[in-house]
Amino acid sequence: MKSKKKRIPAAWRHALQMWSRIYPEKCSDLQKTLHLASSLVSCSIPGAHSHRDSIEIIARTASIPFSIESLSEALAAPITPRGATYFASLGRVLDQIARNYPDMFWWMSDNGLNMAIVNFNHVLPDPFDELAGTLMVQHWKDGKVSKESLLEIATELDKNHFLLKTNLQPKEWAVIAEHNQKFSRAPITTFFQAAKDKRFSHLVRRSLYRARHKKARAQSIQSSEFSFGVFA
Repeated sequence: MKSKKKRIPAAWRHALQMWSRIYPEKCSDLQKTLHLASSLVSCSIPGAHSHRDSIEIIARTASIPFSIESLSEALAAPITPRGATYFASLGRVLDQIARNYPDMFWWMSDNGLNMAIVNFNHVLPDPFDELAGTLMVQHWKDGKVSKESLLEIATELDKNHFLLKTNLQPKEWAVIAEHNQKFSRAPITTFFQAAKDKRFSHLVRRSLYRARHKKARAQSIQSSEFSFGVFA
């Protein structure tokens, strides 16, 4: 069942005419998003870069810097050999980047910018489940994920700014939080740190197994719908 859409304020009518790839229903605060997306981007991107590289630089150098919560792995390709220059509102720049990919949309949550490929025939998947589930499917071999693959997946999750605390279940995070209270000088705060530690790696695996299950279920539903001609 799809969630009830937010009511879009009248102030957004003009904005939505300018920004065709924003997903306002997913924005946690429309007024703050409008203010941020209207801010100025003026920067040069060095050569041999991806759109994800551009976004990460823009996030730091925009007239109103912002955080990144999640970026689709599709943004890592292609690699452009030449540099690029951006001089426009943030909304226009994000739209410009998103239009390079079919069904790519952007929105602002309480944790920052999100960019993902959206299939409007389905409820938007959780960005963590989308990426973690995809990575698990890629690394799955002989019914398991190796320690080396676990660390690779953890590194990719950290690179995409996913927070360990918010993507573990409360009971799982409580185990790590207790450790952090005892050893406050060396806390475990990232997926890579937790995956590397034998005491906590199983907690990371549990979260990844859940994501893999959701990803596999979503693929099964889509495959079934395709077989019955839903997308014909």
